[in-house]
Amino acid sequence: MDFAAAITGVLGIDPGAQALEFEGEWRSWGDLAGAMARIGAALDSAGAPEAARVGVLLRNHADLVPVLLSLFSSNLCLASLNAVSPDNKLAEDIGNAAVPVLVMLESDWQRHDLREAAERTGAAVVVVED
Repeated sequence: MDFAAAITGVLGIDPGAQALEFEGEWRSWGDLAGAMARIGAALDSAGAPEAARVGVLLRNHADLVPVLLSLFSSNLCLASLNAVSPDNKLAEDIGNAAVPVLVMLESDWQRHDLREAAERTGAAVVVVED
């Protein structure tokens, strides 16, 4: 069994069971599977080519778990960017990453310097509501 099949298999064992708690709110395995499918569709719509690097602004947030699951179960490559870096440093990192697709939380997309940096790169941006 490959890694993608293992992820899908685990998500399907008991979709209604609690899987992930963040800030007092639980998400079920089914919730994670549904969010993972939506992220996968958004990455497809963004035109991420096979084996492309996808920049993800990572932070400790449950809404990024389905993003990681989607990437780990695809042929795409995770390029991690530290979302808790100061805006000027993160904007520089976004420019240097040279990725065709960026994924970030809505709260990060609202950070002016990050939005401008993402727009300058020409990367497709997938915004995840948080």
